[in-house]
Amino acid sequence: MINKKYLKNLRSKESNKKNDFIFDLYNERITDSLDIINVNFKKILILGNHGTKITEFIYKRYKDSSLIIYDLSLNSFDLDYWEIEKEKFDLIISNFYLFLSGNLDNVFIKIINSLASNGFFIATMPTQENFNSLKEAMIKTDIDLYGGAYNRFNQFLNL
Repeated sequence: MINKKYLKNLRSKESNKKNDFIFDLYNERITDSLDIINVNFKKILILGNHGTKITEFIYKRYKDSSLIIYDLSLNSFDLDYWEIEKEKFDLIISNFYLFLSGNLDNVFIKIINSLASNGFFIATMPTQENFNSLKEAMIKTDIDLYGGAYNRFNQFLNL
């Protein structure tokens, strides 16, 4: 079970945006990917706008586009109750947000339905494989420093 109220408060804190090296790394990878795609996207949706690098890139690169941002910290957006028009967006970006859904299959169906026929979907998602080393290091550090471990990770998706 994901505590979305806690995550909303956590994501909305300005101090969290200063030390998000993982989000910054993946923001950079998303913008690098968009930089090589030679398509002029007109309608763009960002699901989970943790940080501003992607938003800044879109405003610079796609000046004439319309941009909508859904995030827990901005508008209490909940993927599980998302209702969206069909074939509305040319580009949908999600950076570490989809794992907040209790029904990922349903969210993917909604994303596919909301994409225009030639639309793009770019996402990053934490999985158990790409965080095992980090998780192990944090547990070891907690045990060494505090004599016990704190659960710092949400549930992982099985893809």
